[in-house]
Amino acid sequence: MEFPAQLDSLSEMMNWIERQLSSHPKIFKKMELACEEALVNVINHSSKNQDSILNIDTSIMPGKIEVVIRDKGLPFNPLEKKDQIDPSLTLEEREVGGLGIFFILKTLDSVSYKRVSDHNVLTLVKFTDSSQIK
Repeated sequence: MEFPAQLDSLSEMMNWIERQLSSHPKIFKKMELACEEALVNVINHSSKNQDSILNIDTSIMPGKIEVVIRDKGLPFNPLEKKDQIDPSLTLEEREVGGLGIFFILKTLDSVSYKRVSDHNVLTLVKFTDSSQIK
């Protein structure tokens, strides 16, 4: 599904994702904030053009649910500095940003980024098999 890459469209994006994952409401609740944080990051960092479009796909597969966010914006890998995030620092010691990615990584079971042609592709995965769920 395509959406304008604007914060004004965020609730529409989240409602669409929720409808797609309605057969797994418990998993959606676990993914909800992570998806929202990922979308805000994409909108704020890679989609600087007012006419930018985000494409969101959801897949429900045996054992997992996947949300894939694609945009044709500037190259932006939100996972680039994941190892540099120190949540124990005070607000004064911490650089702006990064905690959203920390939260996403702690909430989901797999998060990956790749640049395909001129698109950023961010893949968010949550396992549905209770033996694998975080």
